[in-house]
Amino acid sequence: MAKLLIVDDEKPVRGILSRMLSEAGHEVCEAEDSEHARIVLKQHEFEAVFCDVEMPGESGVDLVAFIVQEYPDTAVIMATILNDAKIVDRVLKLGVYGYIVKPLDKNQVQIVLANALHRRELEINNRRQQENLERLVAERTSELHTTIEQLKTVEQFLREREEKFRTISTYAKDGIVMIDEDDTVAYWNSAAEKIFGYSEQEIIGRKLHDFIVPEQYVAASQEGFKKFRRKGSGDALGQILELKAYRKDRSIFPVELSISATKYHEKWMAIGIIRDITRRKEIEEEEKRMATYATLINEISQRVSSKLNLNEFLNETVSAILDAFHYYGVMILLTDQNGKSLQLKAIAGGYTAIFPDDLSFSLDEGMIGYCAVSGKIESTGDVSKNSHFIQKADEKTKSELDVPIKRKNRVLGVLDIQSDRYHAFGELDVTAMKTLANQIAIGIDNSMLYEKMRREIRERQQAEKALSQEQRLLHLFIENLPEAIYFKDTAGRFLQINQAQAKRLGLQYPGDAVDKTDFDFFDREVARQVYEEDREIMKSGDVKIDEKEKMYPDGRTRWITTTRVPLPDENGGVLGLCGITRDITRQKLVEKAIKESERRIKTILESVQAGIVIVDVETRKIVDVNRTALNLIGSEKENVIGKVCHHFICPADAGKCPVCDLNQKVDNSEKVLLTIDSESIPILKNVVKVKLDGHERCVE
Repeated sequence: MAKLLIVDDEKPVRGILSRMLSEAGHEVCEAEDSEHARIVLKQHEFEAVFCDVEMPGESGVDLVAFIVQEYPDTAVIMATILNDAKIVDRVLKLGVYGYIVKPLDKNQVQIVLANALHRRELEINNRRQQENLERLVAERTSELHTTIEQLKTVEQFLREREEKFRTISTYAKDGIVMIDEDDTVAYWNSAAEKIFGYSEQEIIGRKLHDFIVPEQYVAASQEGFKKFRRKGSGDALGQILELKAYRKDRSIFPVELSISATKYHEKWMAIGIIRDITRRKEIEEEEKRMATYATLINEISQRVSSKLNLNEFLNETVSAILDAFHYYGVMILLTDQNGKSLQLKAIAGGYTAIFPDDLSFSLDEGMIGYCAVSGKIESTGDVSKNSHFIQKADEKTKSELDVPIKRKNRVLGVLDIQSDRYHAFGELDVTAMKTLANQIAIGIDNSMLYEKMRREIRERQQAEKALSQEQRLLHLFIENLPEAIYFKDTAGRFLQINQAQAKRLGLQYPGDAVDKTDFDFFDREVARQVYEEDREIMKSGDVKIDEKEKMYPDGRTRWITTTRVPLPDENGGVLGLCGITRDITRQKLVEKAIKESERRIKTILESVQAGIVIVDVETRKIVDVNRTALNLIGSEKENVIGKVCHHFICPADAGKCPVCDLNQKVDNSEKVLLTIDSESIPILKNVVKVKLDGHERCVE
């Protein structure tokens, strides 16, 4: 576990963060400001520092700059309540390893800390590799200088004693070659035989450039040789050159060449010291590749904590891999929601134009699908010899590397890398890409967590907005209702009332009733009765509706209906009650007037000596009849009401009513009335259509 320092001027925040980190097994120290932090940093070595942005005295940003400069092996994570993009950009440029926003989330803290510690380890390793590389270069440079000095000594010996030169050159590890001014090989030591594959008998007396010099160097070499013939000088003399050369089998390999000139029997001779640097180049290339991988892994680890948009993170990742190593193509494919196929999410390189955007692989298809199913790395130096390889388009793939992207033993997808060279991937590539795949998995997890948080925030904001809208509409609705509405708590105190209730209580503003009771507005006996009734309603949980006639002091009489509803809480208890009071005096007066009108109409109908029948136009059923009409029909009211008029009292067939169907005018017309015994009685008949109770009726 890591040793950590928390710098924050708020003791509760330090306590919460310290507890989170201690529970995870870390050793934690605290500092209340930048000055205290500088003291603690001198006393202890920390793997990581959590630093607040805004603090009294020296700011967190200035402290971060100090830590990055003076303690480069310490990871810095910013923690603040300010989610300001400018501050984030500034501290990221300073070199912080992560950025979290208060209030602190335990999972977020653990994720950012883990990424920061991993990135710190990578950067420390990268610096060590850089130091090793610089040391190696210094050693090799020293070697070269030593070799040059040795060559100078050899050249002097050659001039003094040819036999001594031959003895030394025989045992030298570097190839020593001497050619005359006609490019003819005059000397070829045993090391040269081993390096180039030509024996001394095969090469002595032959043109050197015809055997070991590649075509790209021939023209420049011949031009330089002309100057050498004349003066024994040339641009290459005294230099250490890195060139390519042919072996006997015509394979090309790197060599290091130093040339000097000497006169032998009054003729200029060129002496070349040649070293096979194939292994050195391989080491240098491997170290360069390791440094590139370290830089790439560090870059991806920074994106893990800074790039939370999944598409941006994946596309930048494949582009970074392609830019670093110039592969033929790089893809990231993720499993779909059903876990039955792999879907293309990011692509870069040569096959970008030939693969469709909706490219997919089933889990048993190709090296990619096999990698996803097995959860193991798939690699081949020659795809034509791999039974799992399939060609999706006209891609020029010769070797392929597929690495599963896994998180907690669950395969999230596959990192696919293809090269147009055979055997392009070595052990170093596999190890580095496995590390990258782990970083990508963390980035995917972070992005998904970020998207989930954004979705939850949007949903919460939408819910809050909808709730606010509902509350506003409910408030407007309640305030503009003519009914008096109030809410009380279990002690009978008003929590809220509308304007109509405020007017009823004699208040100008509804808020003036809050925390008051009925005892503040009504006489004690009335208030006590209401209080007892409210308690009973809340206890029983039943809705109660009262209708009362109330006499006011000025002599007015009003009818009031009150509905009281208990308000339950989420645990099944009661919060209080809601009351709605409505003045129904007008309704009572209208009902009374209607009854009086009905009574009068009934009296008139019963007093008229002519028979009156009222028929519903739509149903053709008899809805009312007076006594005179009943006497003519010869039946009682209960036997007539509800009967269809045709073929009962009227001889007309259904659908042929003179008034309703044929639109004929019946005004004091001679007609026939059917009695209960089906007897026809001649009558004088008038029919008028009227609206009664909202329905169209015929009054006959």
